[in-house]
Amino acid sequence: MDEIKDLNESAEEINTNDSAYQKRKKKERTKRYILRSIELLIVGFLVMCLTWALVTKFTSKYKVSSLFGYSSLTIISNSMTNTIDKGDSIIIKKQKSYNVDDIITFVQTGDKIPTTHKIISINEDGSYVTKGDYNTSTDKDPIKEEQVLGKVVKVIKNGGLFQEWLTKENGLIYIILGVGIIVAAIFVIRKPQE
Repeated sequence: MDEIKDLNESAEEINTNDSAYQKRKKKERTKRYILRSIELLIVGFLVMCLTWALVTKFTSKYKVSSLFGYSSLTIISNSMTNTIDKGDSIIIKKQKSYNVDDIITFVQTGDKIPTTHKIISINEDGSYVTKGDYNTSTDKDPIKEEQVLGKVVKVIKNGGLFQEWLTKENGLIYIILGVGIIVAAIFVIRKPQE
């Protein structure tokens, strides 16, 4: 009789452990599902951003890529020294209108490289008279609204050095390789699914 009682107790213990085991497994599956979903969302967002940047880079009239209306450029001259220095990075955003003292980025007639200067006055026809803070005279031609790429909304001191490294020193290739190695490591380190 005692043997049967022991067997019944063992069977109950196994059922209890089996139930706990099933709950633990379900919890692990849910956790893996959530982590996988987050990973896919991050990768999807990064792919979308990269695709958008490439599409605007190659379809934009002035080869300035834009993401959610913002563009990043590097200052390559001293014309705005003390306000924006050579090597700084700027973030610009297209605006509905511009005012005196706004720093804008525009493409002058006949140029392909954008210029970033301050609006010092607005003509009656709506065009802008611009001047670099470090320059002694105004820009030769007034800037029309359609030439303006955007207003400077953020200056990142020396941020252009990293941006320049990305474009000139094969930095983008190193970044892509680094991200690839991290993603590969995540898949290698991850426990195999049971």
